[in-house]
Amino acid sequence: MEYHTLLVHMKLGATNDAVLQIAGNLAEQFSAYVIGLATCEAVSDTCLALLPEYPGLAFCDAIADSDRQRLEEMVADAERRFRMVLQGVLRTHNGSMTSRPDLAAT
Repeated sequence: MEYHTLLVHMKLGATNDAVLQIAGNLAEQFSAYVIGLATCEAVSDTCLALLPEYPGLAFCDAIADSDRQRLEEMVADAERRFRMVLQGVLRTHNGSMTSRPDLAAT
């Protein structure tokens, strides 16, 4: 069986090192791409869903702005960890990062 692409679910706020190391080993073994995916439900979405009749939407907007900044920082941290742990596997190809070692020579 061959794997061309591996999708790794990364938990925001965690290091994810173990799952990334396993994905990196498999990517090397199968010359596969690695895609990191991190998702979450924003607190602001929950606020809007739970309080649709709340007249002070500015309150929810303030939560949304704060929440967005926090999530952007967490996603940036997850990306840094992804690149750090997979640095021996990741290669540059056509100006973008890829985890296919066989493409590094092209």
